[in-house]
Amino acid sequence: MNKKFLTLAVIGTMGLSALVGPVTAFADEIDTKIQQQDEKLNELNNQKEGAKGELAKVVDSITEAETKVNDLLTEMETTQKDLEKLSREVEVLNDNIAKREEQLQKQARAIQVNGNTQSYLDFVLSSDSIGEALGRMDAVSKLVSANQDMVAKQKEDKEAVEVKKEQVAEKSAAQEKLFADYQANKAELDKQKLEKEAVVAQIAADEATVQSDKDKFLAQKQAAKDKAAAVAQEAKAREAAANTPVVAPISTNEEAGAPADNGGGVAAPPVVGGGGANVGNVGNRYAWGYCTWYVYERRAQSGNPVGSFWGNANQWAAAASAAGVPVGGTPAVGAVLQTGAGGFGHVAYVEEVRGNGDILISEMNFNGGIGVVNNRVIPAGQVGSYTYIY
Repeated sequence: MNKKFLTLAVIGTMGLSALVGPVTAFADEIDTKIQQQDEKLNELNNQKEGAKGELAKVVDSITEAETKVNDLLTEMETTQKDLEKLSREVEVLNDNIAKREEQLQKQARAIQVNGNTQSYLDFVLSSDSIGEALGRMDAVSKLVSANQDMVAKQKEDKEAVEVKKEQVAEKSAAQEKLFADYQANKAELDKQKLEKEAVVAQIAADEATVQSDKDKFLAQKQAAKDKAAAVAQEAKAREAAANTPVVAPISTNEEAGAPADNGGGVAAPPVVGGGGANVGNVGNRYAWGYCTWYVYERRAQSGNPVGSFWGNANQWAAAASAAGVPVGGTPAVGAVLQTGAGGFGHVAYVEEVRGNGDILISEMNFNGGIGVVNNRVIPAGQVGSYTYIY
């Protein structure tokens, strides 16, 4: 078997194994986070249902209090009507009392005036006959009885007025106190209602936040599934490639990526283009939104495609070298910048090599998230710490 092909196959197998482990671990971690969010959502839902139940009780209490207040207002209206009726009755009683007072005073004055010359006894004894005396005795008796009845009625009416006044006053005072108590209770219930509504609203906001986090984790899980699917597809492609002989390109230069002598003793910049190597390009098979997908597209735009199944970013340099693509430590425009840092590594596209040694790269999913492309300047002092695929 061709040594170059064997190396590529071994690297592919090793890369696949290295990728499956982290992807599986990442998926397990995401599942754990999703489960945690579900638990939080369940807890928040229980809290929300409890708060809603308490709120419903408060609302019922408010409704009950409002009903009692309305009933009390009806009673107070009735009491007010009773007061008005009593006032009219009191006026009548007072008028009767006044009239009786006047009558009693007249009788008293008459008795006082007549008492200077004769008394009731003299009035009877001065009768000319027994019949007249009896008549006068009857008249005196009736007068005295009438006066006594009048005095008794006067006393009774006055007491009745005082009793009614006292009863209505007590009832009115009790109703006013009860109304004040209901109003205070209603105010407290309204306060509790606002507090319960605030609790329900806060729980709903917390639910929205947790649900948002859960949706984010679900998206990450789906991305991991897509990545795993890409790995599986890559494995099938490599298995198929293992049964296809690799034809090495014809080259008189043993090291295709070695810089040539430019005659002045200074190494020429590397030539980007892969030296005609068979990179295994059958289209972009990388997961969209990641750095490998972007660099594949960028190299394809420049006419220098990379392999479709080079694995994770941290496997590209070895896969490129195995495929006969020059790899080195000197940046060049159009080259792939590669680093093994992180779980899967990272690749970028060299857009510009500046006179001061700085380089300008473009990349995806580095600063901004999946699918986001941005440019970055690598200082001259750090340029040599990366690997470049030409």
